[in-house]
Amino acid sequence: MCGRGKGETTALAAALDDDVPPNGGAWRTQQIASLPKWIGAGDCADATGEERTLAVKRRAALARLQARLESGDRFVRVTDAIVAFRGVRLSATEWPPGDQCAACGENWETATKLLALVPGWPSAAGLASGRIGERLEAMASFQPHVDRLCALRQGRSVEDVRVEHTYFTWTRTGVQIVALHDFLHGPVVRAACTS
Repeated sequence: MCGRGKGETTALAAALDDDVPPNGGAWRTQQIASLPKWIGAGDCADATGEERTLAVKRRAALARLQARLESGDRFVRVTDAIVAFRGVRLSATEWPPGDQCAACGENWETATKLLALVPGWPSAAGLASGRIGERLEAMASFQPHVDRLCALRQGRSVEDVRVEHTYFTWTRTGVQIVALHDFLHGPVVRAACTS
């Protein structure tokens, strides 16, 4: 990590000097499980100040890469949760229209947009890869889906509907809309949206 030596490990360490590119660069074929070993690698014996600074910079680049890869774990958790909404159908007769209650209209629209994302949601299989490059590629294909999901987190709370129109939250559609809202504003989606 300090810039000494030759060979594959030195080349991998040198590839960190300009940070790790979005596709993983020289690190593409490396195993994710090897990152902690690299991050925790000790300094070179008798390292100069410049060598220690270089090693710290390279470890920081690896820590940023590791944080990016951990976002893939958050995408897996969203995928595991979103499949529960496959087959959900909402009935307009079981929910107040927007002209009766502004929050009702916004929550209906948000719920229908969220349900529209479900059929096209990708499989999380690629995110399970142990190779850095494969995981980063899978994450790149997931990102647009996650971005659309995160954009739905705006708008009024379903709590307004619970207070103003309690009856409707007890209908089949109401229960589903509340569940969709709770998923959208819960910890799993919040974590994916802050990654």
